[in-house]
Amino acid sequence: MLTGAHKGGQTESASRICYHNAMTVHFICRGNVFRSIIAEAYLRSLRLKGVDVLSSGTVAAKEKSRNEENHYRVRAMLKRHGIERFAKPAYGEQATQSLIDKSTIIVCVNRRVYEECSKLVKLPDDVVVWNVADIDEAEPVPATARDREQFLEKTYLQIVDEITKLVQARQLQKVKGESEQHVS
Repeated sequence: MLTGAHKGGQTESASRICYHNAMTVHFICRGNVFRSIIAEAYLRSLRLKGVDVLSSGTVAAKEKSRNEENHYRVRAMLKRHGIERFAKPAYGEQATQSLIDKSTIIVCVNRRVYEECSKLVKLPDDVVVWNVADIDEAEPVPATARDREQFLEKTYLQIVDEITKLVQARQLQKVKGESEQHVS
């Protein structure tokens, strides 16, 4: 396991070899409604050459109906940042071994997610682990609607920062002639 996006070298197992210079970056959170959705949409918005992006959650299937309200909040935030069109249309995709196996770079948004995911699937040794808290892991837990919105924004900026580090560490590049199509 690697902590932080700044860790370099990548080993490739037989099930995770990149073909045609393409790679798949897979973001994993708990419900696949908040942190991993933001990360997937933001990285996709960068339009990096040969990079596919996906996301899933460790408890996504179990918590999907409970997370519907959060889905709309996150979509609204992505819209404010000009990247909603880069988000996948649905939320609540469960992390599975088949998703892990087709992923080149796997990012668990925090240690809790890494530990939960390790119990669900066989993870490679080079998983990147961030330190991005879920709303119920925040200190203090946001109590009002305003507090929740501020927490969403703070988390968005933290994810943007982590993705910037990941892109630099992995030397990922934009498609020539493409410019950023979002507002940070």
